[in-house]
Amino acid sequence: MLLCSSLVVAGCSEGNLEQRSSATSDEALQAAVPPGYKLRQLEAPAVRFSMPEGLTLKVESFDPTLPAQKFRHELMLIDDQNIQVMIHVWDNPKHLEVQDWFQLHMSGFISEKSSLRQTRVTPQHFPAVVLDEPASEQAASQELTLFATRDHVYSITCIDPVANPPAKKLFDHVVESFAPLASGTSAATEAQP
Repeated sequence: MLLCSSLVVAGCSEGNLEQRSSATSDEALQAAVPPGYKLRQLEAPAVRFSMPEGLTLKVESFDPTLPAQKFRHELMLIDDQNIQVMIHVWDNPKHLEVQDWFQLHMSGFISEKSSLRQTRVTPQHFPAVVLDEPASEQAASQELTLFATRDHVYSITCIDPVANPPAKKLFDHVVESFAPLASGTSAATEAQP
């Protein structure tokens, strides 16, 4: 009651408070972008993150009628023709938690040499599964961070984090700055507690 009275006295409506909070959040995010980086906000997929100005961002969207285990969007951060970080976005029509989605669609990626752990990622602190896959004769090492919102699943993958420290640094920065957005708005989706 006291809070409501304070808001009325201050002349703030709930809508103004939400707009002010969103603006403050956007300002804080912009201020957190390091020198030499730029803030990228996309509509499809509806995401926001920052990346170095010198990198190229390639975005591909795929047929939305494909089965849920097929990703809908692929983003590649490219430096000198080499992919440094990849982002994939899937639909999550069953609203699965990240661990359940991983078990259903990605458990086949785990090898005897894989390392799997759970953590929280992004500024919204989403629960996440992190898969570290060592290099093999056929492929470079990879670190993949996977998290879910109600409607989407996101993976951010670093290519060769062991042999390419700049790619690992970029990966860590993208994970730290990544924000799924509600479709058509600048407000981030809610993280699970």
